Amino acid sequence: MILLRIDGYPCVFYGDLYGCGGSNPQQPMAQLEDFIKARRWFAYGEVRDYWNHPNCVAWVRTGNENFDGCAVVCCNGDSPGTKWMDVGKEHAGETWSDVLGWRQGKVVINKDGWAEFSCHARSASIWASDNARGRNEFQGLRAKL
Repeated sequence: MILLRIDGYPCVFYGDLYGCGGSNPQQPMAQLEDFIKARRWFAYGEVRDYWNHPNCVAWVRTGNENFDGCAVVCCNGDSPGTKWMDVGKEHAGETWSDVLGWRQGKVVINKDGWAEFSCHARSASIWASDNARGRNEFQGLRAKL
């Protein structure tokens, strides 16, 4: 998820690509290519953090004049996570969906620029406008069409 944050040094680790062995083996990260594409297309502009729950965090990247933003929800708990977030009044009326295709359904941004975004338990979702530049490049979206 560091790929979608403004702070830190975005990088992909060996284990993300190939998995890790040892006493606690881990599989490679699912749809890593789509996370990298999300950084390329949506990780721009101001960050609005929503850190008000111990098992579910979220943030909005507002985008800029050249790139659209996104809303990210991450949950490490046993229940799905949801966050009510402000993506900006300029997005009022837009329909957003998860670019990864992991979370089904769509949200419509209200007149004040707010909507409720969600992700499954122990998962993450990257939400962007259905009309955002670069949307057609995502595996998750293509797999659902």
